[in-house]
Amino acid sequence: MDDTTRSLIDEVIAKNAFRKNVHRLIPDNASRILDFGCGDGALALRLMRDKHCTEVYGLDINKKLTRRLEGILSGVWNIDIERQDEDLPGSLEGFFNYIILHDVVEHFYDPWYCLGKLRRFLAPAGRLILATPNFQFWDFAHKILSGDFPYGPGLWHTGHLRWYTVKSLIELATVTGYAIETIRLEIPYQVDRAVFEPPRERTSLQLPPAEIAGEHPDTAPISLNFAKDIGAGYPLFFAHKMIFTCSRRPDMIVKSSPMVYNCPSLKKIRDMLDNPFDTYSPPPMELLIGDWN
Repeated sequence: MDDTTRSLIDEVIAKNAFRKNVHRLIPDNASRILDFGCGDGALALRLMRDKHCTEVYGLDINKKLTRRLEGILSGVWNIDIERQDEDLPGSLEGFFNYIILHDVVEHFYDPWYCLGKLRRFLAPAGRLILATPNFQFWDFAHKILSGDFPYGPGLWHTGHLRWYTVKSLIELATVTGYAIETIRLEIPYQVDRAVFEPPRERTSLQLPPAEIAGEHPDTAPISLNFAKDIGAGYPLFFAHKMIFTCSRRPDMIVKSSPMVYNCPSLKKIRDMLDNPFDTYSPPPMELLIGDWN
């Protein structure tokens, strides 16, 4: 690698967010990685530079963002995988040890179809990493209950077409042929872990939560009451993002096909799953407190 390339890599990395918690999930010297929605390549290049990963690929629909990655990454594609006539090369079936979708799945028009398509490119022992905003985050709930839906930068990005809770993301991953291995919640506050562990009984909730209300002095509090204990699910209201690590199931529940406007079929599949998780009975979750960007 020449000095010009090294300088370019350093420049791209320096001007972008770290995405630390996703970066941590990829082992040193890992290979065959696809950064789906790679943008200008900051995460992929950081994996190459700092973790010495090899065979790192990028995919992004925006060719202007990826133009400088040609010849640096092992391959770059500018395709719209939502289109039925666009796909990764068939030679890459079962190829990738890691497929990363960081802040991507919320941009899909048909996430059921897209994740199902991607499954066949994941190696049998590979891992799919999904990172996306958590729609149960207190700030989302507070604004919606206040009659606001402020599309704009950040979590309210104008390109976000889909919104997920932990429960609905479990359903999406399971329907599209993945088994969930770990669920991590990014909590962007320095909150004492003792607030959550062990859970204490709660049947009411303040937005913003009492433990961080001092950081939002201009936000008028909203109080909610619940029919059952939400103590185990209390961390869900603090987490602005969730990160799923998934493996490939031996078989898909349904064949990958366009799902938008196929509501009866999707409801039938959801009923088959009998997903037991919700605010009252959340799945096991790892809490990533404070250190996220």
